[in-house]
Amino acid sequence: MYAMETVRAVQKDFCRGVQEDSMLDSMMIEMGEDSFMTNLVHEKYQTGGGIRFLPHCWATSFMPETWNEYLAQQCRWKRSHMGNRVSVLFNKPDAWLWKPSRWIFWPIYVASFLWTPFLAPATLTLWFSFLAGRVLERFFELEDMTCSAFPWVSFGAPARQSIPALIHGLLWIVLTFYAFASAGCSVAQRRWLHTAGTAFFMLLGASQLAVLLVGYGAWKNPLFWGSTLGLCLLMMAAQVPHGLRRMWAGLLIFVVPLTTFIENLQQPIVAVANADGLGAKWGTRGKASKGKQVRRCCFGSSKGDSEEESQQHYAREIRLWSRRVLLPTWLAANYGLGEWVFSMDYVDTVAIVLSLMMAGFMLFHLCLGLLYSFWLAINVRRRASGSQMCLA
Repeated sequence: MYAMETVRAVQKDFCRGVQEDSMLDSMMIEMGEDSFMTNLVHEKYQTGGGIRFLPHCWATSFMPETWNEYLAQQCRWKRSHMGNRVSVLFNKPDAWLWKPSRWIFWPIYVASFLWTPFLAPATLTLWFSFLAGRVLERFFELEDMTCSAFPWVSFGAPARQSIPALIHGLLWIVLTFYAFASAGCSVAQRRWLHTAGTAFFMLLGASQLAVLLVGYGAWKNPLFWGSTLGLCLLMMAAQVPHGLRRMWAGLLIFVVPLTTFIENLQQPIVAVANADGLGAKWGTRGKASKGKQVRRCCFGSSKGDSEEESQQHYAREIRLWSRRVLLPTWLAANYGLGEWVFSMDYVDTVAIVLSLMMAGFMLFHLCLGLLYSFWLAINVRRRASGSQMCLA
């Protein structure tokens, strides 16, 4: 919650409304007005203000009941993340420049922003293709094969990653079809498509886990189990200061591979495919009506429209074409990055570096969360004891 003084200070900027022709405005305000509000507060109070923990607040929330509702929620958050993080990191320096606790972590925020939804699809598809392709090459004894599945990417130099590159290309054909099939429609209007998509991405995660455990023999490696159980212990330790129940939930890290492709591949694809926000119910938290088809977009004005309606149609047409340009560009950039890596001779080194970077990124955030958990517990108990002394 915000203090009333804070709300009044940013009320004018917050209530300015959405420019109909701005896809960025739709991402920032329609998709995530709470994040938009927080960015305004950070910009307004450069050196003052702060966050206070209220342990006795009571709040309720509406949780998704199905996978498709969860997908719709997360895609809206992804679009909000794209718009609001671009604004606060690159367009609002006053929101982070004047506090060391903010600008010190600015590179981490930028890395997190670039990871999802921009670089995660390229990284995950590259990593999956590399792991599965290497296993198949060993199985079919094709380690010395020097022909490329896509010779036009090698620019005269034959690539050595034939099967991994083939898997990568086929995977992106499926992803491209899924992206264009889901474009311009809400999740509720394409239930069958997104249900099948969720099953497909979960299958990718299960396949990658199976390849690691069986194909590479990770289940026999003590380092694999030690690092995995170490992450579980870090997650459990973060709950210790607060006496929370269900500490066994840290073991759910073994389920993460099954949902990784949903979180970092399916959701960004659907989010970018509907970046204009013109689909039915994309900007609300309500469930889309099952039988009611909402007009998705406008392809021109009719003769009976007023001048204001014509301008509205034209503005929405601009947003529509902005999304039509963004989606193929985003798909080509992610696919091209993987193909560029496969065309190089040191793709194995790139894959190892990517895996170390992802592991280090996760470990850093878990350690940071652990430190914050202990810091929060100490400060809450200190303030609680101080309040009791004042009452006495």
